[in-house]
Amino acid sequence: MSNVFQTDIYHQSLCIFLYYTIVLLMFTNIHFDDVLQDKFSVRSLRHSDHEMMAALYLQVSIVSQALIFVTRSRSWFFVERPGLLLVTAFIVAQLVSILVPRTH
Repeated sequence: MSNVFQTDIYHQSLCIFLYYTIVLLMFTNIHFDDVLQDKFSVRSLRHSDHEMMAALYLQVSIVSQALIFVTRSRSWFFVERPGLLLVTAFIVAQLVSILVPRTH
């Protein structure tokens, strides 16, 4: 493995870690406080465990599907265009993950 490839993996892993940290802080804030809801004038999820779990499920689904783009690219994932089959699989998986929570 070349040093350039290892550096790219390190930087992408760091970006993903920072994204997960931001998401964790936002969900913690949503659960314990209404600051984000007041600032953006949206309905609070604070007292609705069902809606909070649905939002968390969708977030995990989107991140895990988007992780495929990162692992399948040779350099930064936003520089290379993914294949048509990969994009189609991503869209279908997201539609299924949106529709599954609505049926239960």
